[in-house]
Amino acid sequence: MDDLPVVLVTGSAGLIGSALKHFVQRSLPGLSFQTHHALPESNWIFLDRSSADLTNEAETRAVFEKYRPTYVVHLAALAVGSPHMTNRKVELTEVNFAINENVIKCAREVGVKRLLGALTHFAYPAEAKQPMTEGQLLEGDTIFSAVGYAAPKRQLFELNQRARAESGAHFFSLALPCVFGPSFSILAEGPVVGAFIAKCFRAKQNGEKFVVRCSGEEARQFMYAPDLPAYLLRALFEFDGELMNLPGVQISIKALAEEVASVFGMLDSLEFESSLADGAGLRLLDSSKFDKFWPGASFTPFKTALRETVSQYIHQHTSPSVAKSTGTCYVGRVAMITGVAGQDGSYLAELLLSKGYIVHGLIRRTSNLNSLSRIQHLLGHPCLFVHQVDIVDESALTSLFKRTHPTEIYNLAAQSDVRISFDTPVSTSTVNALGTIHLLEAIRNADLTMSARFYQASTSELYGKVHAVPQNEQTPFHPRSPYAVSKLMAFWSVVNYREAYNMFASNGILFNHESPRRGENFVTRKITRGVAKIKHGLLECLTLGNLSAKRDWGHARDYVRAMWLILQHDEAVDFVVGSGCARTVREFCESAFLCAGMSIIWKGEGVDEVGVIVETNKIVVRIEPTFFRPSEVDLLLSDPSNIETVLGWSRDTSFEQLVQEMVELDSRNVLAEQQRWSAGSVHVV
Repeated sequence: MDDLPVVLVTGSAGLIGSALKHFVQRSLPGLSFQTHHALPESNWIFLDRSSADLTNEAETRAVFEKYRPTYVVHLAALAVGSPHMTNRKVELTEVNFAINENVIKCAREVGVKRLLGALTHFAYPAEAKQPMTEGQLLEGDTIFSAVGYAAPKRQLFELNQRARAESGAHFFSLALPCVFGPSFSILAEGPVVGAFIAKCFRAKQNGEKFVVRCSGEEARQFMYAPDLPAYLLRALFEFDGELMNLPGVQISIKALAEEVASVFGMLDSLEFESSLADGAGLRLLDSSKFDKFWPGASFTPFKTALRETVSQYIHQHTSPSVAKSTGTCYVGRVAMITGVAGQDGSYLAELLLSKGYIVHGLIRRTSNLNSLSRIQHLLGHPCLFVHQVDIVDESALTSLFKRTHPTEIYNLAAQSDVRISFDTPVSTSTVNALGTIHLLEAIRNADLTMSARFYQASTSELYGKVHAVPQNEQTPFHPRSPYAVSKLMAFWSVVNYREAYNMFASNGILFNHESPRRGENFVTRKITRGVAKIKHGLLECLTLGNLSAKRDWGHARDYVRAMWLILQHDEAVDFVVGSGCARTVREFCESAFLCAGMSIIWKGEGVDEVGVIVETNKIVVRIEPTFFRPSEVDLLLSDPSNIETVLGWSRDTSFEQLVQEMVELDSRNVLAEQQRWSAGSVHVV
């Protein structure tokens, strides 16, 4: 344990530093749990002004010699928005120069291997071509009004360059767009987002106009502070270059002011003094290098981030206990997934982790290690936490929500076997219906009603005895199983909480979605695994129920992306998710056998129908009447046009590709099991 690296963070009391500190404090316990080691607190050192005066070389050296860090994230700076420094450019420049020189010098002295220095878009030239690429950084003077902050940031880049050239240490820089987020230091004289929030709040309290002193035509890029930590840490350990621009959402100052006014209900009171000159003009960073470094990275939607920031500001200034607090508050991208060890849960966890989320996954208290097989490859991820909590335990859910403060909650936990639900209607309803209500109540109990977004995994089985083909968001429900009835109660509970408590709660009415991770008790997996066994001589015949049932099948990997998109929408809306194409169980069988190199034809009728291999005339599929449901659902076919139009969702995997993927993996697994069985170590069933 003594060999574990030490990471030192300067400026930890600032907006970005606080977000990083919060992120790390949530991540490290998960890392300790997954590695079964207790990581000492000294692994991460967070410095603020009370820890050391970084303008003083001796104090800076003492800190670096005490902790001897391997990695450094250098965020410390006196910002141009500091009210007591606004008109003191020389002093601001001198302070920031001193901080940078001392940190870089002492980092080199103790042998720091990697150092990340945070720059600002203001470090780029005042007349830079837009968007600004990394190669333009030193090609002209900075904006004069921001020189006290911008010039030292440019100096930091040059100090890092020199360290790389002279010592071989990997010192590099990241250039950031305008960063905003919840903070106790939002001031009317500070950076633009916070300034607008503070001014609009004050205008509303005083019954005044919200006046913006410019035309608002200039544009900026904005990044939400809680999104930054995941990208900073990945860059700290993996980026090999000397400078990289981070992306942001491009928005005009006018649109920003309108959005702030809208949140406060002050649009009618917003005025622009267009006769006054705009500020720094267009300032856009070219993030092409970052896009290659982290393809598919995502960020909190701007409107969501702004509303969270405003909500926290209002709370701070209307709650006496909060108003007395100091420091920085934090709202990050934290997801809670019930049923994380299931097919959908495992794919969703992968997706969210790839987007930089902290992910908390719930499994049943009765779960064992074997039930975690679908997420086994994720258990070492420092941003994944697994909790054993039953969704019918409202007290435990409330406690967990209060500790973790999730911003997105995905309820995927369910007893989802339709056939089994006929045998266990009470337990099915307890989990599927009451479990959903317990989750919704826990959100209210934990005071997350206004900050958390809730996704409910609904089902096409709601349509049951269909009233229209295809089925969309307006098609009436007619459930035909205890499973579907329980899901219907959950569906309307979500709608009720949305309407009664203004909760952001949405249903995703997902049609059948499969994958190699689907449970073997489901018909699709039963088919592909059976086909694999027949191919390798381990099974004579596959027995199935209703071959004529028609379903709309897609890949679970595509459908969890739809879940995520539903919670990124501006408003809570229910969406149908499907492929728009229905096939019979019989057709699924044909496709699966074909993927395994066998063509089958059908002979006979009714329960006497059989599937026969064309080349050998061998019967490989029979019907078992006991597999039929007491009340059958004959045809489910989606109309996904709404989610395709509104959210831009589409499938990446065709039906043929889905079946191929399932058959190939089952074939490999069965072959491996056969080899182990031949060696006497396993029995294939």
